[in-house]
Amino acid sequence: MRWLIRLRLGVAVLVALAIAADLPVTSLSAPAPVPQVGAPAPAQATNLYLPLVLRRANQVETGIQVQNLSGSQADLTLTYYDRDGVTRPEWTERASAAANDSWSFYTPSAPNLPPGFEGSAVLQATQSVAAIVNQQTQPDARPFYLGTYVAPRQGANTVYVPFALKGVDGRNSTITVQNTSAQASSVDARFVGRDEGLIGRVQVFVPPFAARQIRLADRTDLPATMNAAAVLVADQPIVAIGDVVDNTAGNNILELYTGVSTGATSQLAPLIFSDRNGWDSEIRIQNATTAPVTVRVSVQPTGGGMQITTPPVSVAANAPYSFRPRDVAEIGGNFVGSAQVEASGNVVAIVTEVNQGRGTGMAYNAFGPTAGTPRLSVPLIFKDRNSFDTGIQLQNVDNTDAQVRVTYRLSTGAQVIDFGVVPANGSYTFYQPDNAQIPAGSVGSATVENIAGQQRIVAIVNEVNYARGGDASATYEGLNY
Repeated sequence: MRWLIRLRLGVAVLVALAIAADLPVTSLSAPAPVPQVGAPAPAQATNLYLPLVLRRANQVETGIQVQNLSGSQADLTLTYYDRDGVTRPEWTERASAAANDSWSFYTPSAPNLPPGFEGSAVLQATQSVAAIVNQQTQPDARPFYLGTYVAPRQGANTVYVPFALKGVDGRNSTITVQNTSAQASSVDARFVGRDEGLIGRVQVFVPPFAARQIRLADRTDLPATMNAAAVLVADQPIVAIGDVVDNTAGNNILELYTGVSTGATSQLAPLIFSDRNGWDSEIRIQNATTAPVTVRVSVQPTGGGMQITTPPVSVAANAPYSFRPRDVAEIGGNFVGSAQVEASGNVVAIVTEVNQGRGTGMAYNAFGPTAGTPRLSVPLIFKDRNSFDTGIQLQNVDNTDAQVRVTYRLSTGAQVIDFGVVPANGSYTFYQPDNAQIPAGSVGSATVENIAGQQRIVAIVNEVNYARGGDASATYEGLNY
């Protein structure tokens, strides 16, 4: 079977990322029938949860890119819920994604969703699917910012959010938690400092399928300055997303990621920087156990090279620890590579990539040791598409080299093939602007396959636009299947 991902340029040519063009979109007002509370369609083969969807609420919008991971047509049902868990029949959108194809839902183009809508959604599909959600200021807003999260598949009663910042060097966090059950949920957000232990708690009530935001900067019941991680404990299954808004240098940088329900003793970070053309990384590690754990971080340059491993660090129960490559003298500057976190107990990790000089940055979820597969899909790639470019950073999970083939499917119908070798436990970059076979102005998708073995790989995809101004950068995790 050919594992193809053909990008469907439907409404607004993937304007879910506001990348195709700054085109106006007509807003349509919705009628006002009797609302329904908590009424999702029957369970399907795949449920995905979207804690935050916006229709130009405070000049911010979302777009949803759904990837069909199966060889059969996937029928899609997207049900929106407002903050009170209210849904209306005419808010629901339906579509189909052909085998191994994709579909875009652009929230501002939802025909009956009220202007200014702020809420959550549940996506149900008849086949296995995955989705990325792009949060951005609307195309004509300034300053512009962009962030991406991967829609979680399953709720849990405990979710870990490694960044819970309030007034830390110009950085603040917001946590958005969604109830994935048909019963109302009480959520206890517990904030744990690096050395202080439990330093605050916030309790929120979340109606069925609805979402609540905890904006830490607005919480007078929390310390004025708080460098913490959060543990969300609920009596019904929940999912969450977290962010960091970074105004360190007067910028407005959005770093967006998905909360994690399960830790592991190893976490993989395909891409990290140390003063590489102004880019720096932070790996935010959170102890996902109720006892102290010991953590080490090993880094390796992209393409192979000497591995550098840090001394062990003790991290208290549920507490965070930040590893910054630029703080390690042996790594030095002009470094780009990958990292592996090893711990004596379960941890979770988020990786940020920030360029303060350009006022842009992003975040992605590290991968647990079982996340890798011999193939993965990349729903969205660019080469000089209105100044947007992408790069695919692969990391090899196993101890022998992986020979990989990348198949690009462009919106024109053209196909481009590329090859590379990902070193054992190392990383390799496919940077689309460096591929002469991909025409400038291209938008498309890609499949990455191991062609000479069963070595497992993971990937992240960076989207960068230096010409637009503002925070026009985002990253998302490749979709393993």
